[in-house]
Amino acid sequence: MQTNESAEMKRYSATTLVTVALALGMWIFFYVLNPEMPLDSAEMFVVVAGCAAVVVVAKWAWKRETVGVKNHS
Repeated sequence: MQTNESAEMKRYSATTLVTVALALGMWIFFYVLNPEMPLDSAEMFVVVAGCAAVVVVAKWAWKRETVGVKNHS
């Protein structure tokens, strides 16, 4: 059985990995597929923050939906 701390660390690791993957995808789009519009560091910071916000909102919505489903069962 996992400890509460271990499960929480896995959740944070998954969130971080998804955020990095989304940000890397955005970087690839702007730098590789669209080379006339590369992002500088300030713009990349905004992209990473936006990706983090999307991941956090998606996690919140998923958690809310799954908790709602469990309560209705």
